[in-house]
Amino acid sequence: MFDIRYPAPGDPKLARRVAELLAPLPVVQDESWGLDHGTWSVLCKAYPEARIPVVQLSIDVRRPPAYHFESVAGWRRCATRAC
Repeated sequence: MFDIRYPAPGDPKLARRVAELLAPLPVVQDESWGLDHGTWSVLCKAYPEARIPVVQLSIDVRRPPAYHFESVAGWRRCATRAC
């Protein structure tokens, strides 16, 4: 699995916007990790040319499910206007 490559471009501007929308939740932007296999395994079938920008979010395993559920308020703000 580590030999598979899916070189989709990132989108730092979109990542910054996502962090803004999720505020006041702390968002750490980290470009040192590759995409999770749960992300690239689906995208490589749907977009085999890897030409779409990908921004991936991870959950904080130290937090309860309710914390993550409440965090979608930022996404609701995004849905009501152009991000």
